[in-house]
Amino acid sequence: MKSLIVLLFSCLALKATNCQDVFDMTEMKEGFRWMVEDGEFSPVMQGIFAMLEMQICPVESSECNAMENWIFGCNCRNAFDALSDECKRKPCEAFRAFKNNGAQAIS
Repeated sequence: MKSLIVLLFSCLALKATNCQDVFDMTEMKEGFRWMVEDGEFSPVMQGIFAMLEMQICPVESSECNAMENWIFGCNCRNAFDALSDECKRKPCEAFRAFKNNGAQAIS
C-alpha cells in the first residue's frame, strides 16, 4: 500500500512539472486508467481513499494505537506530532490534495 501511495504522489508531481520531454506521461497514464472514470476517481479508489484517510489524517489523540496507524506506524506518527502544527499537517494535506485533484492529473 505504501508503494501505491508513493507512486500516486510521484505521478501527480510529474504531471505538475509538465516534463513531457523527459517523461512519457502517456504510457504511464494508460496504466492508471482503472483508477479514473469520467474524470473522477472510480468507486474502488474512493473506497481506498476512505480507508487511507483514516490512516493518514487520524483524529488527534495522545496515544498511538498501532492498529490505527499501520501505514506510518507509531514511531513516524510520534515524530510528526513533535513537529510544528504546520509541518505535522503536511502528510494529510498532500493526501487530500491528491484525493481532490489527482483524477484530473491522471485522466
